[in-house]
Amino acid sequence: MELKYTDAFTSKYRYGKLYPKGIPFGTNIHNKLKSDSWELENRENHIAEKNDNRMDRNYGFTDNYIHKVTNKAVSVHCRTSATGKTLNWTFSSNDIENQEEFEQLLN
Repeated sequence: MELKYTDAFTSKYRYGKLYPKGIPFGTNIHNKLKSDSWELENRENHIAEKNDNRMDRNYGFTDNYIHKVTNKAVSVHCRTSATGKTLNWTFSSNDIENQEEFEQLLN
């Protein structure tokens, strides 16, 4: 199973608080994976470190979650844009066959 979502955000000012444009499906699913029924196995941040006084660039992260009851694993890959206003989400699993089964595990 592999699910892909693109969440877009906007702000009134350049570096102000971000507000979603539409429904942020990928962000909502990731927040559900942070519940008590899922366990974060590991997290890998994708950061480009600069060698001078410039700020490091965060390109996103990869999380691996395991469902505590069924021991089914889900890999979450999030890639962010340069402004941080666009998030590209990919949820993948070899243990889960379809989207309906994944949604049942989220609830």
